[in-house]
Amino acid sequence: MQSVRLQGADRSVFRNLNAKNRPGSSGLASSPKRPLTVLHIITGLEVGGSERMLQKLVSVRHTDMSHRVVQLLSGGEIADELRESGVEVTDGALVMSAAGLRRLAALTRLTATLKPDVIQTWLYHADVVGAIIGRMLRRPVVWNIRGSSHPGIRRPVVKACVALSRFPEVVVANSEAGRDAHLAVGYRARSWRIIPNGFDTTVFSPSATARNAVRLELGLPPSALLIGMVARSDPLKNHALF
Repeated sequence: MQSVRLQGADRSVFRNLNAKNRPGSSGLASSPKRPLTVLHIITGLEVGGSERMLQKLVSVRHTDMSHRVVQLLSGGEIADELRESGVEVTDGALVMSAAGLRRLAALTRLTATLKPDVIQTWLYHADVVGAIIGRMLRRPVVWNIRGSSHPGIRRPVVKACVALSRFPEVVVANSEAGRDAHLAVGYRARSWRIIPNGFDTTVFSPSATARNAVRLELGLPPSALLIGMVARSDPLKNHALF
């Protein structure tokens, strides 16, 4: 199942970093004596592709790994779903103000208290915050690249990521195109890892019942060939080309 392979790939990144950063470690991954703790920092938890992928990752329970999620904003449908599933989520409610700076300091103190083995960040603003906190607390950081070339790649926050791109131990991209696009704007990562998006094929699998129901709903014959595209309505998704 593809989703299982995704989880395993991410877990290997975490374990390797954990082993590398232990005092007296040879740098080789080994089974930890206690659950490996991963703190995920994400910009927000409204519905989106990156947010859903984080949800998939932390929803798979492992006795040798625990997850905690912090979002820089507050609220969001996925935040509610994560809490309902038993995942602890903290709202940062960060804003560009003096109050926001105080909340950032509080987030740093929270991270120091949790003492995560690895900090994994999702989306650009979280990458910046996570890189700074990780450097301050001497915790290994893993960045996520969840897209390729897009208009927002020239934003100031991405330029900040370029300046900090040597901070994370590893930058994970979900495609070679995503890695290459960020290399082109100046990312200087110490290490890259390509981990494609994963999907649970026990959920997303062919269904004769669903096939017939969709054609009936659209008024098409059972033999009609249909091609679908699952993506939000956004120029980035290139529906015109499709």
